[in-house]
Parts: sequence; C-alpha cells; structure tokens
Amino acid sequence: MKLIYFSILLILWIPANATESKIYRTQDADGNIIFSDHAIDGAEEIKVSEPITYKPEKITQKLSPLKTQDTKPFRYNKVAIISPGTDEAIRSNNGFLRVEFTISPPLRANHSVELLINGRVIQTTKTANNFEIENIDRGTHSIQINIIDDANGETITSSEARNTTILRYTILLNPRNKHAG
Repeated sequence: MKLIYFSILLILWIPANATESKIYRTQDADGNIIFSDHAIDGAEEIKVSEPITYKPEKITQKLSPLKTQDTKPFRYNKVAIISPGTDEAIRSNNGFLRVEFTISPPLRANHSVELLINGRVIQTTKTANNFEIENIDRGTHSIQINIIDDANGETITSSEARNTTILRYTILLNPRNKHAG
C-alpha cells in the first residue's frame, strides 16, 4: 500500500517540477558539452522557451454523411468451359479428363469454383482455372462449372452444361477373347 501511495506522489510531483526546473550547460576538460539540472561552477543557465501548442477551433458546421453511389450488384460477365468442346469424344484409357474454364472478371476471394459431372460436385478450387479428374467411367457425361459464395454455399452463377464422351478400352470388346466353339 505504501508503494502505491509513493508511486502516485512521484507521478504527480515529476510533471509539476519539470516545468519549473532550470537547465545548465557546462564544458568539461575534454571539451564535451554537458547539460544538467544542477548548477555547477562555471555553468550557464539555458533559457527554454515555452513549447508551441495548438488548440483546434471548435467545429460548428455539422458534417453530412457521405453520399453513396448507386452500385450495381456484382456479377460475373463470363463463366464458360473452354475444354473439352461440346459433344467432344476423348480417348482416355485411364479415364483422365482435364476441364479448362474461364471466368471474367476474376474470381473473388470469397467465392469458389465447383466442377459438376452428371450433376454431382467432383472438385472445388479457388485458384486454378482447370480441373484434372482421373478414372472417369467410359460413356457420355454432362459437365458444368458453378461459382459458389463461400459464406452461404449458394450458387452465384453457372456455365452452360455440355456433354463429353470418354472412350476407354474394355475387355468385353477385345476380339482375341472370343470363346472357341
């Protein structure tokens, strides 16, 4: 408790005495200039001018709120699949499919891109402009790109769906496997 009382007195005493103290300037035997708050023989008192202060005027004029410009809601101008082409047949014995797309303007930070194959979400990205999928079954598939709002999971816009056919080797069509009769 005594320490707190002493600290408060010290805090109040320092600023009061700081404005009343005098500053003295002396020079030692090596020529170094020394400043002190104690008068030493041969020291000269330095006159310190009052600090420059600024008092702002009171604002009497009320500020009006900023006028907001009529802003149109954000929308993507273009969301399209570049590759594969519409109704394109792709020979891929391992079922590999690369889907390239374009978005304009660029994807916003709070949006994601989904790839749908036959209506099911297969992959999602925030940075790439393509998807690479492996082991897709042979046959015709519908592919589509959706842009999703990450905050609520809603679809913002979609590309047109397009069909592509994956051609894969099958043992069922191998003529060397015919049973000898």
